[in-house]
Amino acid sequence: MDYDDAAKLLSSKCPDHLKNEEGLELGSPESFGALFRRSRRLYYAVKDAKNSGKFEMVWKLPHSLGGFRNDPVLNERVQSIFRRGQNTFLVNASASGKTLLLYEGLCQHWGFYVTFQPDGLEPRTLREATFPDFTWRNREPLFQMSLPQPTALGFHILHTKNREIANRRFSVVLLVHLLVFREFLRAALEVSDTLTEEQKYRWFLAQWCYPFCHSSPRPVPLKDPYLELFHTNEFETPEYIYQSLAEVTKDIFSLLPQSIREDGLFVAIDEANAAAHSHEQPFHDETGFYPLLKEMIHIWRGRLSSFGVPITFIVAGNEIPIRNFPRSSSEWALWKWTSNTGAFDDQAIQRRYVASFLPPSLIASPSGELLLQRIWDWCKTRQVPIAALCNFLTYLARPRHGFTAAAVSLLLKDGFVRPHRVFNHYIYQFTQYQTEEAKDLIAREKADSSEATVPFYESVGEPLMSKVIIQACCVLANISALGNSRALYDARSDISLYRHRRASGALWDWQGGPCILGYWAVC
Repeated sequence: MDYDDAAKLLSSKCPDHLKNEEGLELGSPESFGALFRRSRRLYYAVKDAKNSGKFEMVWKLPHSLGGFRNDPVLNERVQSIFRRGQNTFLVNASASGKTLLLYEGLCQHWGFYVTFQPDGLEPRTLREATFPDFTWRNREPLFQMSLPQPTALGFHILHTKNREIANRRFSVVLLVHLLVFREFLRAALEVSDTLTEEQKYRWFLAQWCYPFCHSSPRPVPLKDPYLELFHTNEFETPEYIYQSLAEVTKDIFSLLPQSIREDGLFVAIDEANAAAHSHEQPFHDETGFYPLLKEMIHIWRGRLSSFGVPITFIVAGNEIPIRNFPRSSSEWALWKWTSNTGAFDDQAIQRRYVASFLPPSLIASPSGELLLQRIWDWCKTRQVPIAALCNFLTYLARPRHGFTAAAVSLLLKDGFVRPHRVFNHYIYQFTQYQTEEAKDLIAREKADSSEATVPFYESVGEPLMSKVIIQACCVLANISALGNSRALYDARSDISLYRHRRASGALWDWQGGPCILGYWAVC
């Protein structure tokens, strides 16, 4: 398979109605073929996907990535988060759109994207450096995942060792991303006198999906260059690591144009909740024990303080304990806390989003019209009475972007052959409620040739629900108790109730910000 064949294979997975007259994907800066063939990256990514029988790489590129700048409301939301010098905690429910805001912000601003929970082909350096359960048990036997009380004998020795290990490992992660950035700048400035908007977009892609980093053919399976660099340097001496950081930041500063030196760089940290709760007692300060997340931010801010370029942090997660970042501390006093992710609370806006993916023939049909209405009905804003709370307190549920996007992804994967059948399965896997809607249309839809085994959408809810259970984000799903109310909600409150059909009871959780209010009535 040559590059042209690989490009055609990937392009063939993009529905025709998402391309314009020249065969380009709507909203993308180039065609699939030109984008990948020019940099010689697609061949191996597609071949690897073909060998594994999966084509998630096809849909890895978000539809119209970078398009928020063309919408005044969405662009204002991005700019309210990406403000120079305003460090920010972005906290909201799962699937509320936090990650996409980070993506869009880094399409408009130069910076770095790292995540504690990488999906697909995202670089895994931060996860590799962070979680003791996966790496430190064998690699860092001296690290104590839970410290004794400060009054215990030997506490200060153990605490000092923990901080030394964390400092080294998190500094290596920072070094890796800076090394890649330096090489990107050098390559970009070889072909252009200054850095362009397209290069900014490509730099984000190179961080977000590591096959974009490869500039020459490599054997499959494609390896994560960030992870390779991390493992090469993870046990170097602290002196070597810190000296390397000083050198690479100096090199980067010399390569940056004056405009970026003045505007600064952003560091976007995604899925921060994973490091805020995985191990909560490896470090201690005047506020008490604190988790890995706080130490990592502290280390990176310290290492970047002498960069010579303003550095702004955006830390996103669905739950970040505010007690670990008290405003009474000078280090955190000026940090902004926000949950401004928006929601699909306007039917016209949601309809426009969904319709942008649907074939025109489906939109114009009675089946398509009903599908658009059903997607809205199951995700729309409503007043929800919660019987588990005294006096039937009412909370405003805000529909999350991720639920609509997940439904659209399934419809795309099915090729819009069985839209109502797929959407009914989507509802069932989340709610365990078998809806009888659209039965006549489903009867006329093409039968699933794989129904003798397991249709692809049959198990869609399980991994999603597992994540929901782990994160205690089970959402409202009851027809019997709430009458006409639909599923898939979230709410903002300082108290949240979680319950799942597999759980023995309800779990209460207090937190200092937006949270989920979920009650599973059909158990």
